[in-house]
Amino acid sequence: MNNNKWFGNPDPYEELMDAIRRDNENEFNTLMNGTPDAGLKEQFAKSTKVYDIADAMARFTNANFVTNETISGTDKNGVAKQQITHPESPYPSPLLNQMTYDENDNSYKTSAGIRQCTDRSYFMKYLPMVTEPYVDIKTVRAQASVLVPNLLEAGIQVIRLFIPKITIQITSLDDAGIKGEIRHQTDDEYTKEIRYNGPVKITIRDEKFKKISEQEIETVNGKFESEKIHAGKNQRVVASIMFGGIDIESNEFKSWWERRYHRFV
Repeated sequence: MNNNKWFGNPDPYEELMDAIRRDNENEFNTLMNGTPDAGLKEQFAKSTKVYDIADAMARFTNANFVTNETISGTDKNGVAKQQITHPESPYPSPLLNQMTYDENDNSYKTSAGIRQCTDRSYFMKYLPMVTEPYVDIKTVRAQASVLVPNLLEAGIQVIRLFIPKITIQITSLDDAGIKGEIRHQTDDEYTKEIRYNGPVKITIRDEKFKKISEQEIETVNGKFESEKIHAGKNQRVVASIMFGGIDIESNEFKSWWERRYHRFV
């Protein structure tokens, strides 16, 4: 192992996970379909900032998993091992002495049974005292079975916070034309209101939801209007925008004739 005290080494987890993704699609999909940690999932769902999700994921990973650079603690022979990267600030867990050593496969496992590292088995028979624990492909697979579902859940919640909360409303539709607005609800991730400027698509449909016409008008500072758009009997109108591949639509707005007719029946 070409350990580098200051800069670290290529991450075997990232490299071997990429190999699994490339060479064994079924195994990769199985990992993706795993169950995330319930407590971590709840924490992600309550987060109001992407930073909080990343921080929670990092703390969970650091507390429960090792890499080649962070293996430390006292091994099965009572020998103290120091982590390679930043040994002056060792992780409090998981330590070798907090794990169970399995002589069947020369691995260290947490109380949950997750394989964390293994001794170099080709030295075990002849020089057991000089073997060094390291992360191998079996370890990567064991860690991935826990990590990947949580990473997927984190990604889902990051997307939730990344997308601004935008709503579209048609405020009037009558003989004078159409008016509406596009509003952004601020939150911890987007503290300053976004005022949309750009095209909004106006779609007119019949009572069977078949598209009759479609045209674009410009939105200025969150407001749009046009004297050229009208809807006839039994027609509905929807305003929509697209950004980043995401479609946002207003509720259907009934034509002026239909709203007036139903008011008196």
